[in-house]
Amino acid sequence: MTNVEPIDQTLARAKHVVPNACARARDILGNVLDTLTASIWPDIAFRFSSLTNTGYPVEFAWSSRDPSLRFTFEAAPAEMPDHHRLPKALATLAEWGVDRFHAAHELQSMQISTQLKFGAWIGVRCSENDTTYKLYVELPPGLCTTSWAQSVLDNSSLSLRIPDAVWRMAGFNPAGEIELYARTGNLESVTLRSLVRQLDGNPAIFLELVERLVRQPELPATSGISLAFDTGGAFAGLTLFAFAKHLCSSDAQVHDALLALAKPNDYDTDLYEALSAGKDDGHWRHGMLGFGFQRHTGTWIQAGLRPA
Repeated sequence: MTNVEPIDQTLARAKHVVPNACARARDILGNVLDTLTASIWPDIAFRFSSLTNTGYPVEFAWSSRDPSLRFTFEAAPAEMPDHHRLPKALATLAEWGVDRFHAAHELQSMQISTQLKFGAWIGVRCSENDTTYKLYVELPPGLCTTSWAQSVLDNSSLSLRIPDAVWRMAGFNPAGEIELYARTGNLESVTLRSLVRQLDGNPAIFLELVERLVRQPELPATSGISLAFDTGGAFAGLTLFAFAKHLCSSDAQVHDALLALAKPNDYDTDLYEALSAGKDDGHWRHGMLGFGFQRHTGTWIQAGLRPA
């Protein structure tokens, strides 16, 4: 199998569900693959990324929130230093006519001369009618980035401190919405209950969704959380993340568990079925699983999937 075949085959399956979205995704990914395959390090051009467990530099995702085709990718080839990846991602988005990521520019100087793990990624959401973009920026350890993340929290209506949260990434969209992502340890359900209440939601419904997949009252020891803030800076949503391999013994078990979770909630899983199909290559396909809640939207589930 060539380096690009996993993407081609994934899109070929998904086009039967979202044909217009797949056509636009193919055009975008064509440009991305041209950049990645031009790497001066061809031996690792498609196995250097921390996006996926095998280093593949593209990851698809499914969310029960809507039938959009979602994917995230490396904007630069393997040889580019990590602290150059954010400027490269911003330049790529500007070339595509998407250049309103003003908040991200504040973080460029914080990444210089700092050890990074990925620098920046670009996210895309293709619906049948349009395309939107998201920029993911790594938040390196340090007082400056901690202060920056705290300023976002202070500007919101959030009245809760999340214990042991280490803010590792920020997501931006052109409208000005921000999402902060943290690694957490020993995250307690009481914290999630409080967060959901602040979003005018029912904590019991959200925690029941989580516990049905986690299959235990306690949350995974290693997990993550994101907090979303609207264009005015107000707290608007949250997502709890856990590695699929920490919850289930195989991709097949994850597949069955997600479908079982989706059915009673009437979630549309046609796109998930297309993305998760494909030949078993001996490595995990599912990456992070997410359980989300947003004001005015309610609960949803999501899954990251390596192309195959």
